Amino acid sequence: MIEGCCDPGSGLLRSDLNDAALELAAAGFAELWHGRQPSPGDLLPGRGEAAAAVIEGLVAAGRAETDGGHLVGVHGLTLIPSRHRIEHAGRDHHTWCAFDAIGIPAALGLDATAHTDCPTCRRRLAVPIRAGVPGGAPGVVLWLPTAAGSHLRDEFCASADLYCTIEHLDAKIDRNAVAGVVVSLSDAAALGRDTWADVTTVHPDG
Repeated sequence: MIEGCCDPGSGLLRSDLNDAALELAAAGFAELWHGRQPSPGDLLPGRGEAAAAVIEGLVAAGRAETDGGHLVGVHGLTLIPSRHRIEHAGRDHHTWCAFDAIGIPAALGLDATAHTDCPTCRRRLAVPIRAGVPGGAPGVVLWLPTAAGSHLRDEFCASADLYCTIEHLDAKIDRNAVAGVVVSLSDAAALGRDTWADVTTVHPDG
């Protein structure tokens, strides 16, 4: 854990979830990675009623997105276009935040590029990732908010951004007033490997 941060690893996406929610989130992540929009019942076979209740709870907590009864976002991945995406093997995978765009390919050990932009100057940022290790973006830092509250996407993902420099981060965020921590790309990757440890069996090119 990074000093000053409130359990930014597995606690972000898996804390306080029961076994059924954890199972559904991991299965949903795999489906979304391959561009599919599963129904809740597809993710917990034979447990349709339980799956519907799990999805409802995840949506309320900002941990899932649905569209017409189908899952379109979970565990950091979304089929809805966003500012953040992972480019891998000729495909784009959109994410909820910049941390996801770094952490997911780190956990899956991918050759990929994380794309986002700096909230201060709107410069487009592209971070090359090779075998799950980010590099080639000197000076770039991640702001990782303290995970608190009841809605993950609104209260964490909305401000978990990459910045061109620490100066650009400080121009946007008063670190004396806002709870969180500045994270290097290498530390973001390490946190990602922990956060998405439950989906490392997903075949990224299958």
